[in-house]
Amino acid sequence: MAARAVTDHDHYNEATVAIADRDQDETHESMTKPRDTPAWHTLVDVAANPAADGEDRTTLAFSALVTACGITLDLSRQRLPKRALAALEELTTALHLADKARDLVAGRAINSTEQRAVLHTISRAPAGAATADARVIATLSELEAFTDAVRQGRKAGRSVADHRYTDAIIIGIGGSALGPQLAVTGLSRFADGPRIHFLSNIDGGAFDDITAALSPLTTLVVVISKTFTTEETTINADAARVWLEAGAGSGAFPHQFVAITANPAEAQRRGYLPHTTFAFDVGVGGRFSMWSAVGLPVALSIGFDNFRAMLAGAHAMDQHFADAPFAQNLPRLLAAVGVWNRNFEGITAHAILPYAERLSLLPKHLQQLEMESNGKSVDLDGSVIGYPTCPVIFGEAGTNGQHSFHQLLHQGTDIISSDILIVREREGRSASQHERLLANAFAQANAFWDGNRAEDMPAYRVHDGGRPVALIELERLDPFHLGALIAMYEHKVFAQGVMWHVNSFDQWGVELGKTIAKNLLPEVARAALSTKPDQAICQHFIASTKPDTARR
Repeated sequence: MAARAVTDHDHYNEATVAIADRDQDETHESMTKPRDTPAWHTLVDVAANPAADGEDRTTLAFSALVTACGITLDLSRQRLPKRALAALEELTTALHLADKARDLVAGRAINSTEQRAVLHTISRAPAGAATADARVIATLSELEAFTDAVRQGRKAGRSVADHRYTDAIIIGIGGSALGPQLAVTGLSRFADGPRIHFLSNIDGGAFDDITAALSPLTTLVVVISKTFTTEETTINADAARVWLEAGAGSGAFPHQFVAITANPAEAQRRGYLPHTTFAFDVGVGGRFSMWSAVGLPVALSIGFDNFRAMLAGAHAMDQHFADAPFAQNLPRLLAAVGVWNRNFEGITAHAILPYAERLSLLPKHLQQLEMESNGKSVDLDGSVIGYPTCPVIFGEAGTNGQHSFHQLLHQGTDIISSDILIVREREGRSASQHERLLANAFAQANAFWDGNRAEDMPAYRVHDGGRPVALIELERLDPFHLGALIAMYEHKVFAQGVMWHVNSFDQWGVELGKTIAKNLLPEVARAALSTKPDQAICQHFIASTKPDTARR
């Protein structure tokens, strides 16, 4: 909501706390640990004895496609016996995944370490939905009015010199940038607003590169930070202010700035205008925040009707995740197969391979979504986990990846699973190019799975196959289907968090490096001054192996 009155947002946060307190007793919290369930022991047995009951890893559990929300999932290329799939479903039942999915969609208090409700699904619930929140609906209306003013060049959406905005610099990092940037890039064929430029890195060269071709007279700056104290974002925002005021006059700040934050009081303390400060709730995690006011860059690019369509696709996936049975539930199936591959097949890495150039940023977004959510080694009870959790996530758009790292995927010593994504409706004008793109996608899927072990073939040409592949097909790449796709992955991550007994909504692991960097900054400045031209600055920071700090 635009923070015209900070008290409104304070009331919103108080309401969140009340929801958290109320729902703490209602949430279906089970402290049953995965390895204590009979289903987990069955999975261990199946992995060790895949040929029991006449099955082996070539006895596929999946022979039919599963479709929902315009997305079709083909899991026929998995090293998964039918007994294992049944045990995975039993595991989700023992851990109350269905109940917890409904808790998530209802916005209940399931972030245990931070004692917060989890509210990103509420951010995309439309008016009239059972989970709709009046304050969220009001925020969207205010965001729509501002978006329309900028896109239509109305007085409320023009620069201090009364120019129409041609460009917008989006300053944010992590979840404040990755999701919106994916959506802007993925939906570029719908773009008809100002050009959108994302600035995340604290490296001054990135700022110089972005601003080199822009005019301060026609550039809007959108600053996104949940706390509004993120160091990289604050420094880049200060640099943008200096640049704008040098080229457009002292009134450029705050007139040409927008703040998006869960801490509007801090934004206004720094001088941002209340009517262009848009708030979202503290219960909306950064990597899940693109559905809130954080999605403003998407709306500026493609228009608010299209932004609402993206929210509608995500909301449709919310309902599917909460209501569909296991065997037809896209996120739960993806989560279960991922747990099987990670914990019982020993697969340590998972590749995201979108055969659609406009989805080239999907691997980058999923790196944060999956690894920041489930890259945990302590469970919900505070105990050290004795089994693997999130695999390493990486990827590249096809066919580029084929000429990069696919060699390792095909013939490397580690078996790596993958998601191959395709779009049924072609994106470009050329039908033949789209056909070739799809042919390559299917060829990679088959090569990963089937391999090639022809007789008399030299060993260096052998492809063992057996690399698990999930083939995911979108009807088309439009706002609705992109929203559904991203929400599907969000729910997959949550489901795996339940199956691994971890909190998918905190990220304490990112804090230590920030603290150390802050403490080292004065020393780095001194080292930079004292280092001679022919010396390496890192000589001042050679790792210490003192007994009290050495790794054990």
